[in-house]
Amino acid sequence: MLSHEEKEKIKALETYRIETLEEILEKKTPKTTLLKILKIFDSKIGIWLLSAAFTWIGAKAYSDYQVKVQQDFKHEEIVEKLDLEIGHKLNRFFVAIDVVLADVEKLSPDSVPVKIAAVQKLALGLDKKQAFDNDNLYPEYANRSLLSLLLEQKRALLKLGKTDPELDRVIANAANLPAFFARHQDSITTVAGIQALVKSEMVLPRWENYGLQ
Repeated sequence: MLSHEEKEKIKALETYRIETLEEILEKKTPKTTLLKILKIFDSKIGIWLLSAAFTWIGAKAYSDYQVKVQQDFKHEEIVEKLDLEIGHKLNRFFVAIDVVLADVEKLSPDSVPVKIAAVQKLALGLDKKQAFDNDNLYPEYANRSLLSLLLEQKRALLKLGKTDPELDRVIANAANLPAFFARHQDSITTVAGIQALVKSEMVLPRWENYGLQ
């Protein structure tokens, strides 16, 4: 039977052997950076850092969303205002035709060619900044040509992620009115023909609801 001292020696040797083995194993498998990071995140500080990070990300995403909503609202408002302004400007064109015809009637009551020529000239000036007594609905659109208003509406729609082929068609027509009317010579031989042509090719349905009678 082993004595107490012998038992203590054996116990000490066994403890030393285990500690030595642990040191050897630890040297053979060093802790990686990832393991250290995971250990940090497993602590109270790590959990707090993760919570703070997710809170910041959520707040940033919400802030970006709010900015986008505000920007979209602004662009939608611009589109609606331009619908009103463009409709009003086109309406002034049709009103101006009546005014011109009345003036020509006073000078040459029986001269149909003169009336047609006067309306043709008016139509060719459809995009002039000072056309039709420079009347406008919104002060920011004063002295603006029809084409510039159309292009601004196109830009606002694009910022909303929208396209409008019909608007593009009107822009193409307004960009070169002489060429546009030249392509429709058969339609501009009468005053009624000019009015019908402008209404069918230059006026979108939504503008008829915004200021255009």
